[in-house]
Amino acid sequence: MSVLTVNRWSRRLILLVALLLSACDEPLPPWVAEPGVRSTSDRPFWIDDKRVMFHRLLERPDGETRIFPAIWNTVTGEILSYGEDWRAWCVDPINGVAAFEVENNAAGNMIYRIGPVGEEKPIVPEELHEEPIWHGFNCRMPGKPEHLKGHILTSLLPGDGLLDLGKKGGPGFEKRPVYHLADGSRERTLMPFLVDQHHDSCLHYSATRKAYFITRCGAGRESLQGDCYQAWWLWPDSGRTERVCIPAGFKDSVILPSRLGWVVNHLNFGRYVRINDSGLYLVTDQGRRLLVTGNVGNAALSPDGCKVAFLRSPKQLGDKTLISIDLCEHHDAILALSAEPF
Repeated sequence: MSVLTVNRWSRRLILLVALLLSACDEPLPPWVAEPGVRSTSDRPFWIDDKRVMFHRLLERPDGETRIFPAIWNTVTGEILSYGEDWRAWCVDPINGVAAFEVENNAAGNMIYRIGPVGEEKPIVPEELHEEPIWHGFNCRMPGKPEHLKGHILTSLLPGDGLLDLGKKGGPGFEKRPVYHLADGSRERTLMPFLVDQHHDSCLHYSATRKAYFITRCGAGRESLQGDCYQAWWLWPDSGRTERVCIPAGFKDSVILPSRLGWVVNHLNFGRYVRINDSGLYLVTDQGRRLLVTGNVGNAALSPDGCKVAFLRSPKQLGDKTLISIDLCEHHDAILALSAEPF
């Protein structure tokens, strides 16, 4: 073996050792609560200000890994299994309603279970409206108004109306305007954002503001204006909106409006699966503070705006576990962190 070959293998061995060492998980900060359970990549849901529903991965005695919806009480630490092979696609913490997709029945039809948490009842597609408004925000499946058949609609909470994105397809669809309609009304209020500047799966309702926070799921170029990622507040009772500016500089980010500031998950992986500065951040006027490092995704904010639940892996690849941070309880310690400039 030549000296050149030995040197090449030596460099590879050194690189491998460095990667293995860099992949070791650092101790979690004191404000992080982790029940130590594996989860799928599906987003967790807050049932109320204390409990989180998530999809737990468990290995059965026969060695097969199955998915179990589970409820984690972030105050007591208790974890309860909630059915088997169900997949939650919606939990409405304001009204205490949940919706699940369950495996097909004997006739080959998908069964849905919808209703108050713990009292969901099965519904098959034949019992739904001809054109239901499918939406993973408030767990309702109302039929579309006759004059909006064929339109893409985002259903808000009961009494708050809906967002009309117009008819699907055709040139320039993503640059079309969005309108707000009150319940039972044909009158439309023009919104300041376009179809590609909002996404219904990242719509957030603030119980303290009684308003909706509207943004894209990722802080992309569509929402970038100058040094800001644009987002909006919508008050459904009046149709009034307010534009807000989230400082730019994050990549592949989801933005949540917590009581302490903007919670942003930032993904910026490097070569050889390096994490780089990926993690969950708190963003305020002073700058950004790193809450926890790692491959973080699918963050969800509690109704009171104080707690954030999310999935995390210390490495770019690998299983993720469920984590929660109570921003309000650890307010002083978090704000004592040095804020990095943007």
